Amino acid sequence: MFNKWPIVPVFMFHRVLSNPKDSRLPWLAISIQDFELYLSYFSQNGYMTITLYELYNYLNEGKKIPYKSLILTFDDGYLDTWTNVYPLLKKYGMKGVVWASSDFVVRSKIIRPNLDDIWSGKIKQEKLEEHGYLSEGELQLMESSGIFEVGVHCKTHTRVFSSPNIVDFQNPDSDYYWLAWNLFPECKLSWLFQPVSNLIPLGKPIYEHEWATCTRQYFPDPRLEEYLTKFIKQQGENEFFNNRNWKNELYKKVAEWKSKNQDMGRFESDEELRSRLYIEINEPKKYFEKLLKHPIYFLCWPGGGSCPLGIKLAREVGYLSTTVRSSSNIFGKRPDIINRISIPNIQNFPFKKFINIFLLKYIIGHETYESPYYQVWFLKRIIRGKPINRSIQFRTNLDL
Repeated sequence: MFNKWPIVPVFMFHRVLSNPKDSRLPWLAISIQDFELYLSYFSQNGYMTITLYELYNYLNEGKKIPYKSLILTFDDGYLDTWTNVYPLLKKYGMKGVVWASSDFVVRSKIIRPNLDDIWSGKIKQEKLEEHGYLSEGELQLMESSGIFEVGVHCKTHTRVFSSPNIVDFQNPDSDYYWLAWNLFPECKLSWLFQPVSNLIPLGKPIYEHEWATCTRQYFPDPRLEEYLTKFIKQQGENEFFNNRNWKNELYKKVAEWKSKNQDMGRFESDEELRSRLYIEINEPKKYFEKLLKHPIYFLCWPGGGSCPLGIKLAREVGYLSTTVRSSSNIFGKRPDIINRISIPNIQNFPFKKFINIFLLKYIIGHETYESPYYQVWFLKRIIRGKPINRSIQFRTNLDL
């Protein structure tokens, strides 16, 4: 080790499932077996989990923490964080952080079965419900146990249009689930196990888009959408998309419409932007503070959608730290910025256990400057022409 001060890896996970292939977004999921492999490695090698508040006090004041400290974070508030992650953390005597979005919480006190119930013989594995989102009751129980702390993952966890440039059109094969969320918020809690893209009108123009927390929203002229969706209906809706050149035809219709009409699309004003971002970060803070009956001090930007304006507003409403790509978490670094790392995961591959442990060691090693992993990372960055010093990397530079 090169540092006398501990470097704290903060790991990012999303879903932990019995079968990751069953996930709506399988690239965000790992298996229960692989997750337990990580926990076993941490336990056997002397790592200890700490809380976000302990990390903040360490970064801010240098308060003592175990040298081999780490934090395990789980994004989005999926149901499997309760059914699968919670029992495994309890089994290994570890703690975690769940980043939850207030629009994606089941307003109920229901407590559903988890792995503990399978291990005790109360239910069988096939009866375990994994897909969905956490309920208020589950969040309260998870936190009161001391095993989990709850952080804010903003309100809507969505994307918005960010420019007047059209990049696609809604079609039978597209999957703009986030757009369905925006148009039909009531589908947010069911989209993991029910199709939602079919709610979007065929032919609706899809503009360049970005995470809602780091961009100025663009509001398209609704007349263009009306023109295109009407045209699609006249062409037989789904039948129109059997034409190999359907996209070119729609771009031609766009040009035709614009040649006859003044496009009234607009960007949101500074006041609208500030107000929208304020709601994104403050409303869920108030919601979770009321639910859990204590202040919430930590915020995770969905999709890494951070920007200077968001950081300012987060500080204004009372957050101590937010997640932004940056240098390793070590005393002397800005305490209001938390760097997170993810672990590459190999599935359905020979020797996958060996490979996944090696990848875990590599990720920890380059983050904490351990040999030889840091040197490998260093050489890889040099070969790729990427910077070695990891400065703060906002997703966008949006500011007012």
